[in-house]
Amino acid sequence: MVIDGRSVLAVYQNIGSFTPKDRAEKIRERIIAAAKAGVDPNSVSLKSRPTWTEISAGGQLLMAVSDGDARAAGKSRAQAAAEDAESIRQALINYHRDHNLRAIFTGITYSFLATLVLISIAFAVRKL
Repeated sequence: MVIDGRSVLAVYQNIGSFTPKDRAEKIRERIIAAAKAGVDPNSVSLKSRPTWTEISAGGQLLMAVSDGDARAAGKSRAQAAAEDAESIRQALINYHRDHNLRAIFTGITYSFLATLVLISIAFAVRKL
């Protein structure tokens, strides 16, 4: 599953009628919604159940790591869940950093400056 061009995690097993692709899209939506809501990355937590481990942030369920997901990844469920939780924590940090107003303003400024440079070069070439 990818957010803003960065690979975050993988899901491997169907759960009910949800395919791994469906699950990944729902997880992606939940992570982005949490990031937009300003959820603290340090609030990411794990809750072990008999056959899956829930990963939440800010009191919101983001995903579940099943025994099948862990088996497909070649890891224990605890290890797979811990790694996914850390990946989600990092995704929240990255999203906050990349989508804050300062980052957007900086991007707009660089785009404006690059446009001015290209226009100057175009006029210089045209006069030759």
